[in-house]
Amino acid sequence: MNPSRVRQGFLDESGGTGSAAEGDHFLVVAVLLTFDPRPIELHIKRARKRLRRKPDSGEMKATHSATRTISRLLQAIVETDLASREVRIEHGDSQRSKGLQAVDYVVWAVRQKYEWEDEQFYRIIESRIVIEEVRKMK
Repeated sequence: MNPSRVRQGFLDESGGTGSAAEGDHFLVVAVLLTFDPRPIELHIKRARKRLRRKPDSGEMKATHSATRTISRLLQAIVETDLASREVRIEHGDSQRSKGLQAVDYVVWAVRQKYEWEDEQFYRIIESRIVIEEVRKMK
């Protein structure tokens, strides 16, 4: 195996496994694959800097971000050299992993499309989605 072609994946979920009566109709799972996690990490770092947030001020989350921040970050992710197919995934701490923070924005954008019928952010990333399968929860 060529180490320079090893892919790294960041997996996150949004939504829940609760009933529709509890407000969760969809559970969205996304994997952001890359050959080099550094550019993705830099997107999060730059977003923090623009917001004047200290590195130790907690993780970046789409649910706590302004529309402009979400749009900029998703666009930056789309323009990054991402990978597809085989990947090794390990559990990580989203407080410490900027890659996991980045995929939070991706999964959040997809959930907005299905849960709230808001495709504004989904449209930014849809050209980079490789597999999209929908199964509505009962």
